[in-house]
Amino acid sequence: MKAIRLTLLGLMALTISSFSFAQTGNRPKLFERFPDQINLNAITLEQAMDAREGQEITLSFGGGFNFQGTVLSNETKYGKLQTILIKSPAFDNSIFSLSRITESDMPARYSGRIINPAAADGYLIRRDAAEQYQLAKISTENVLQDCSYQ
Repeated sequence: MKAIRLTLLGLMALTISSFSFAQTGNRPKLFERFPDQINLNAITLEQAMDAREGQEITLSFGGGFNFQGTVLSNETKYGKLQTILIKSPAFDNSIFSLSRITESDMPARYSGRIINPAAADGYLIRRDAAEQYQLAKISTENVLQDCSYQ
């Protein structure tokens, strides 16, 4: 009886994993032609935070990667957290979400990502020990949870 349960459990796990692989395996890579790591200039991030809702903006990240799009929102909360959302038709309506946290006794810190649920790749902003920022390529299947059950 235990052998039958283990066999059925194994088959069920194999079936579920094959379905989840099939769902993510067909998504295109939007950023395939760009480097895996791109060093960012903090001035570029700061300029992005000054954009207004509805404004067309182009951010030159380096490595030949320019993100052009429309600012969907730019909001400040709690006096020290500001978040901007930029949607780019050039990258299949990918969204660049950038947040800045300002503390009175510390330099501003940035976090964000460029992501599209229909794409297999995206970018994440990382900060290293020297306080330098980079765009690091990510696999969206590791970041986004697929919620489409059929």
